[in-house]
Amino acid sequence: MDDSDTLQVNNPPQQILIGNSAENDIFDAVVQTNPGMEQNAWGNAPIEEKSRPQWVWFVVGLILFPIVVGIISASLAFMSELQTENYSSEVQRMEDIQLGGETFSLHEFSMPSNFKNHYGTHEYWDLNVESVTNYENWYAGIHGDMDEGDGDFGFGTEVDNSGSIWTKTNAYGGEGNLTVYLQVEGNTIRVASPQNLNAPNHVNYYHYDDPSIFTLESASILLWPVSVIAGVVWGFATNRRAFSYGVMIWGSVVLFVTALILAIMILL
Repeated sequence: MDDSDTLQVNNPPQQILIGNSAENDIFDAVVQTNPGMEQNAWGNAPIEEKSRPQWVWFVVGLILFPIVVGIISASLAFMSELQTENYSSEVQRMEDIQLGGETFSLHEFSMPSNFKNHYGTHEYWDLNVESVTNYENWYAGIHGDMDEGDGDFGFGTEVDNSGSIWTKTNAYGGEGNLTVYLQVEGNTIRVASPQNLNAPNHVNYYHYDDPSIFTLESASILLWPVSVIAGVVWGFATNRRAFSYGVMIWGSVVLFVTALILAIMILL
């Protein structure tokens, strides 16, 4: 081996750098990513969000959306009914009673604790008694209307042997008109019915005042047309036209019925 060969071994070829040496240094390199870009298995390529097919939005607007609106509307109507009705099926058989020279069977119902604070204080109210069985049904009731005057609107009164006053009701059943009496004392409702009838098994007190601008009952009705308009607008605004088309199918019926009800109310 000559001197030239020894010189080539001791002096390795020089490194050739292309561009900035800092950019080509593979050691201690730190990869920095754009904070606004999401990482995936392929690096820094942005992840595309897959949109739902239009037919899915159509089904949602046609079926699922009215179901949700219906559940909310029914819940509002149910809560409104709870605010305007008291009822009881807790009946207890008492001793017989003499009224108008006849003997009647006496039953007592225990109403909710707040019943005595509301009975007869509203502009309109109804107190109804029912006897519903597989063999015989009969009904009796009294009502109050503050526009016509105060008091229990029955069909006269009757006094029992103890001097207690009973109100004669508007009663009817399978045999035609019946004679049934009611008495209200605190949270207790007493029913005097003919002995040949089945015992009463339900009593309810329903009351309401002049409707205000906004109530739960009116909200349960107005929710339908408002939901139709809002659903159609939202679908077009978010480029989900199929959803709007689905809402428009059943919403056209709702808007027609709403317009018909408003027209009848105006004419009446």
